[in-house]
Amino acid sequence: MSMRALIFGSLGQVGLALQQTAPSSVSVAAHDVDQTDIRDRASVSRAINEAKPDVVINCAAFTNVDGAESHADDAMEANGVAPGIIAEAAKAAGVRLIHLSTD
Repeated sequence: MSMRALIFGSLGQVGLALQQTAPSSVSVAAHDVDQTDIRDRASVSRAINEAKPDVVINCAAFTNVDGAESHADDAMEANGVAPGIIAEAAKAAGVRLIHLSTD
């Protein structure tokens, strides 16, 4: 049985590792900020509707710890607001979501 996965944050360390280690039975659609702005509801919904995944894996994040202090709004949007947007879009499409995060 084949599975389709949509990965957000595909050019980060975790996103790249997931692509490289995905079983051959998994078809991966890899999206980074150039393909999908995870802070934008329409962009996320469009990506999910076009990819028709069985699972969405969110690896996207604002990971620059020092930069997060000077760009707190950007960090909050990427790490706080965007996962909710992705969750809502996945739920509306009936798709499972895996959200990876650090502390």
